[in-house]
Formats: sequence, structure tokens, C-alpha cells
Amino acid sequence: MHHTDAEYLEILQDYHAKNGVLPSFSVVAQLTGHRTTSGVTAMAKRLRETDHLSRGAGGRLAPGKRFFERKAVATLAPAGGPSPVLPDTVEQFEIDRYLVSQPSKTVIWEIKGDSMINAGLLSGDRAVVQLDNTGSPGDIVMALVDHEVTIKTLAKDGEGFFLRPANENYPDVHPQIALDVIGIVVGSFRRFK
Repeated sequence: MHHTDAEYLEILQDYHAKNGVLPSFSVVAQLTGHRTTSGVTAMAKRLRETDHLSRGAGGRLAPGKRFFERKAVATLAPAGGPSPVLPDTVEQFEIDRYLVSQPSKTVIWEIKGDSMINAGLLSGDRAVVQLDNTGSPGDIVMALVDHEVTIKTLAKDGEGFFLRPANENYPDVHPQIALDVIGIVVGSFRRFK
């Protein structure tokens, strides 16, 4: 069975997602249908040249800087009925690079409740928060207000900063003691299954 390098990469990405590591050369040969490890060596060299793989400890395969890219496809119609995918509109997209600019200052926070539904943040969603205490009015922030952590839109009036929910059923949150911005919400995601 002969695969393209893109198909080999998909096999390795699926293996890594399941096992947390890349397989040995002999296991790669089994997974990809190579009869010898020399074919795997050549394939690995090509994928290293495109930055999808790198050399790990002891010469083992390791993810390269492009290993975690995913296909982003354009469709003919927005969120309507089924539409065919155009093969020439596929680009590579790395979720982590898109949402996380500084891993050491990024946390994931689970949304609870429906106070931010009109901002597209639903209960159970995961908010990606860049730790930064310099939020500006209009930013969706994670904040510590009167000893409770919450996610709301930062707002300001004549009395100072307060938090505004994105649901008309909830009142604005004016701090009684203190309001400290913990970080800025830079994105969110949810899993359906």
C-alpha cells in the first residue's frame, strides 16, 4: 500500500493523539505498509524537511513545529445546508498557535452558567484566557470580583470599572470590595461528543 506524505503524516498524527508519543521506526513501518525501515527513514526525512517531524531523543521521531497543524477548509455556503468542499481551499491551521500566543501565561477555564450566551460563551465551553491584568473596556475578561472569579465584559463608568454580562437577564456586576482583571479571553471552544 502506497501513501502520500500527507497520508503518512495523518497516520502519525492519529497515533500521537491516541498514545501521546510517536511510534518507533518499526511500528511506523507496520502502520504505513513499508516493508523496511529504510522507507520510513526516507519518509521521515521528507517530513522533517517540511517541519512536520523532528529528531527526538535517541534519534526517535518527534513532532515538528508544524505537526499539530490541522486542515482548515472553506465551504461554498456558510452554515446552511450541505455544501461540497473545494479541494484547493484547504490550508493548514494550528489551533494552539491561533489561540495561544504565550503558553506560560495561558489558562483554560470552563464556562459555567448562561450569563455570557450573547457573546457566544455557553455553559460547558472552555475559554482560552491570556493572563494579563491590563484589560480595556469592551474586552471579555476573567476577573476576580469580591473574591469570586467570573468571566464577563469589562466596562467603565464614572464610578470606575465594573463587569457586564452578555445576557439581559443578569445585572451588571459592580464591585463592593475590589475588581481585579486576571486575564483576557482570547477564544473559546467546545466539544460536542
